Amino acid sequence: EQGARLKAIFDSAANMMIWTLDSEFRITACNQHFQASTKRAFGLDLGIGDPFLDLMARRVAGKRSERFVAKYQNALKGYPQQFEAELVNDKGRSLWVENFLNPIMVDGEVQEISCLAYGITDKKDAQQKLIESLHEKEVLLKEVHHRVKNNLQVISSILNLQSDHVGG
Repeated sequence: EQGARLKAIFDSAANMMIWTLDSEFRITACNQHFQASTKRAFGLDLGIGDPFLDLMARRVAGKRSERFVAKYQNALKGYPQQFEAELVNDKGRSLWVENFLNPIMVDGEVQEISCLAYGITDKKDAQQKLIESLHEKEVLLKEVHHRVKNNLQVISSILNLQSDHVGG
């Protein structure tokens, strides 16, 4: 009954990619959302036995694939990992994914890695827009500060001229 419940959770996770990897980073299990997402984003038809890490490390943005691989290696050493990864799809668009890697221990030894991930691209896009908006506001604030300073300087100069005229 517990096994059936876990399988139902595994298979019905509509927004969570779930997969497991063996010690060679080959897929040992995956849910439908994982398969559909990797097919749609990268044109990969991934399934059991496929070399996940080799295929996905190539899609890590920039020169961050070594850090990406290191996270999986650390999980295989028994250390749970949580990280965000920027991947690049077939069209060159950035896709952000938050990953959770957990070692699966059997008799005190790591046998597999349990992997969960979900897309955070929309969140990252909104965050970037917020940063850009904040930068624009900082620039405007600096401009206002500059103008106020200039206006105060003009007022100070006028007052100095007036005091020279009044005193003389």
